[in-house]
Amino acid sequence: MYTEQQLKPYIKDLEKIIIDESLIHYIEKNKHTENFEALVEYCCDIFLDEIQRMFLKYDKYFEEYKNKQPRETNFIKLYLRATEFLDKDKFPYYFAVAEFYRGNKKHTIEYIKKVYSSMDSNESEVSIWNFVYSFVAPFKEAFDGFWEDVYKILSSIPTEKGVLELCKAMPLFYNSTDALESCAALEEVLTLAPDSSFVKEILAINYYNANMWGNSVALFEQIDETPILLFNDSMYFMMGYCYSKLKETSSAISAYEKAAEIYPEGPFIMNNLGYAYYKAKQYNKALECFQRCIDDNCDLNYAVNNYVRTLLAMKRFKDAKNFAKNPPCKIDKTLLEKLKNAENTNKRISADKPIIEPIHEEADATVERNVGIGVKKQQFTSEKILEDELMLRIESGMEVFGKKLKIYRRKGIYGRQYILSNGRRPDLLAEDSEGNLYVIELKKDSGYDDAYEQTVDYLKWFDENWKGKVNNIYGIICLNDPTQALLDKVHNNPRIRVFEYQISYTER
Repeated sequence: MYTEQQLKPYIKDLEKIIIDESLIHYIEKNKHTENFEALVEYCCDIFLDEIQRMFLKYDKYFEEYKNKQPRETNFIKLYLRATEFLDKDKFPYYFAVAEFYRGNKKHTIEYIKKVYSSMDSNESEVSIWNFVYSFVAPFKEAFDGFWEDVYKILSSIPTEKGVLELCKAMPLFYNSTDALESCAALEEVLTLAPDSSFVKEILAINYYNANMWGNSVALFEQIDETPILLFNDSMYFMMGYCYSKLKETSSAISAYEKAAEIYPEGPFIMNNLGYAYYKAKQYNKALECFQRCIDDNCDLNYAVNNYVRTLLAMKRFKDAKNFAKNPPCKIDKTLLEKLKNAENTNKRISADKPIIEPIHEEADATVERNVGIGVKKQQFTSEKILEDELMLRIESGMEVFGKKLKIYRRKGIYGRQYILSNGRRPDLLAEDSEGNLYVIELKKDSGYDDAYEQTVDYLKWFDENWKGKVNNIYGIICLNDPTQALLDKVHNNPRIRVFEYQISYTER
């Protein structure tokens, strides 16, 4: 590995060189200098960084590389040319990546074996950081069997706790169609490496894909380093979207603003920022964002409708009607109907109102209560569905378990599938307006007498480890058809309550 001292003769020149063909010419020009190998290594790393950060996945990237070959894909060619200046035996890692880009599976694995063939049990272990930068970032969506081969190689050498589990989880991250499956695998890794920013990042992405907005943004909030798989603007965009789903409007605006500052032309960034302003009733700022989208011909289908929606909210009916006469794209029928029935007048709003948190959507007040259907009690098909149903009730402001609760939420913390330091995960962590905490354990069907012991263990952990302000901590067990043994245990413990759910499908 090169050092700063070795690169010192080249630094001033390299700062002026654009990352393109001129960098290859500079390498050739310095072929006979003393620290030439360090220069080539450094340039290979530059090309790798550019390649890796083009896409979260490589599928689209390589497709373009084979066909259209846009400017970005030239970095692969430049990287391959740069490696030609290196000795294959001295720098097997760079050649492993090169063979991967060439599509040569066999040689890729052979070079990876060479990278670690000299290591033994007396040498330092492979850290998660090393694994991520060596494998996860460069070998995105690797060929079938790649991660299994890497796992075998790493199994024979010292590795930091969590490395092997992360290696096993990577094919799920890239290939699984079930986001919850890869979430479960990565949650296991996080319990082994709770301080790893990368594990938090990749798990946050999985939570995002699983529509678990609170879990996703809580992990993103914990990341204090530059993300590895995501661009900064992508991370802030995802955070903004999560905040919007959680109705944390001011946080959504802040995240979208950061994304727009980094990459103002990014897809949906300006439109989503405008919509966040719209939800906060900061209509003038919203219009500016939508107008910018329209001027830049960006996200028109969304921006045009949001532009009309905002003018209607401002009671600028005349302006909205004039805009609708010749819009850049089709306007939604519902909005056109509102325009048709509106007066041909304008009411000007001179200034935006300050954001008042929290801003809640109007809740549906007509949710039907679940009722029993006699002896045969219906069950949810999975605990995830039960959890989702209960979450919807809590988020809509309905009473659950005889109380109005909300999911526990602080910066970096979200109370759904909250991971304890011992690796255990209560299903939900909620709080009431009096400052009491509720640890909620859900079971989709009957039995589960061990749910009592599980809940007792959770309460013990919170009693001994919880740092947040709290009055009392209680446990709640929710399941279908509890046994008498479970009921007896719960009724003898004033801190725990048990609730039975039922599903009813009744023909009328």
